[in-house]
Amino acid sequence: MNLDFFEEFEDKYLHTPCGQGYFLAGVLLGLVASHQAEGGYSSAPLFKVLQMGRMDVYNLKKHLSRVPTLVEAYDVPGKGRLYQLLNVALQKIAACGKDMGVDGNFAFTMGFVGAWDYYKKIFPDIEKNEQ
Repeated sequence: MNLDFFEEFEDKYLHTPCGQGYFLAGVLLGLVASHQAEGGYSSAPLFKVLQMGRMDVYNLKKHLSRVPTLVEAYDVPGKGRLYQLLNVALQKIAACGKDMGVDGNFAFTMGFVGAWDYYKKIFPDIEKNEQ
């Protein structure tokens, strides 16, 4: 797992554990949502229940707790990597407060929207059949 790409960001918030945790949570949920629907994120059931821009830590953790079930239900490839990503995201979020704020919601949304691109940066040795 490679998290060095965070150094490329100029936003100082993405250099903090909270910012990185919210970002990684967005990547993870974005990957799951992309496997739920073939027509893009907007038709995915997960996307419809996410409170984009108004998320708080409680709701984020609730959605993250569903990841193992969703990964199994939709037979998402690369399960081990996704569970590893889930673990790192939860560890980083653990020290954060209850409010994600504007910065946290922005970090989450950035990760969600660019999920596949960032997934490839986090796991550069990903194989084509895992996409």
